[in-house]
Amino acid sequence: MRKLTHEEVGKLRISVEESKTVKRNPIYVMCDNIRSIYNDQSRKLEGYYAIPYPISKGCTAAYFPETNALTSINDTCGICETPAYKSVRVRVEKAAG
Repeated sequence: MRKLTHEEVGKLRISVEESKTVKRNPIYVMCDNIRSIYNDQSRKLEGYYAIPYPISKGCTAAYFPETNALTSINDTCGICETPAYKSVRVRVEKAAG
């Protein structure tokens, strides 16, 4: 799998009007843990909130640098060497208690 160019990504985007009709999958989790795994090393953030937001199924959004702990300094873009924030796979878990 290769990363898409900006032009390729732009062609895949839907219009604002189309986005208003897309079925959304809300998330209803109060307090959770977020975990990522890279090179068999688990990284975990605790005590975050997952809120419903109109994004595509299977996608998450996060703020950086708050979630930097989910990425590895070794996982970078091959062209510009910036951290690969857009391709971090995460699992959202309900916090105990």
